[in-house]
Amino acid sequence: MRRNATQSGNRRLPVFSTWPLPTTSRTCTDRGRQRRNAAFELSFLRRILFQKIVLPLLLVTSACASLLPSSESAPPECAIGQNLLDEALKLPWHEFDQENRNPASFRYLADKGCFAEAAQLSEYYLRYNDDLRADQRRNTRFHIGQLYGNAGRDEKALEYIRTTFWSSQPADSSLDWNTYVGGVIAFLEKDRTALSGARLALEHAGGMNALNAKFLARMERCFGRSYRFLRESICTDDAEHHTE
Repeated sequence: MRRNATQSGNRRLPVFSTWPLPTTSRTCTDRGRQRRNAAFELSFLRRILFQKIVLPLLLVTSACASLLPSSESAPPECAIGQNLLDEALKLPWHEFDQENRNPASFRYLADKGCFAEAAQLSEYYLRYNDDLRADQRRNTRFHIGQLYGNAGRDEKALEYIRTTFWSSQPADSSLDWNTYVGGVIAFLEKDRTALSGARLALEHAGGMNALNAKFLARMERCFGRSYRFLRESICTDDAEHHTE
């Protein structure tokens, strides 16, 4: 006699359908997906915000801050603040670079012995003034090099002065600027032969080159020393000291 599954004790397990999902399961799944999507969108927006807004602001702030000397190293009379930087940008080039009457000009700071700060002010002026001609930029870079040299930073001086050659200097120019620049570089690189050659060439040219030849002669007298010594009497003669 056959016994069915119930009778035999081997009860079959009930089969549960997996479709459709209960309403509560669908709701939980949708909510989880929405949370993940929202988290991804928030992360994406944060990344875009940082790249497009925060990072450029940090770079500008860092660039401006790098031009300001630390209060620990700069004496009060040499301090550069944002107000001075703003005032410098308002000056026409000739008043900023060639005159020393305005407190926002680099020469006003340099005359007080604030050479590094004057160089930093000039760097700021050069970087953020879009109205300068090529020759004005070249002259300002040269003066920045001189200022760093007077501050005892010969490598920084050399870095700037190497960029001041006049690429389109006419062959018959009354001012042999490139020979003068080459002579200054020779002094900083401690190349006596090149320095003497530049000085002789300027002396031979005469005219507007006489003053620059005189300065290279001063470099020859102090050859091997730092640029900052060129301002001291050990590198000048009496006649030169009184005429400059």
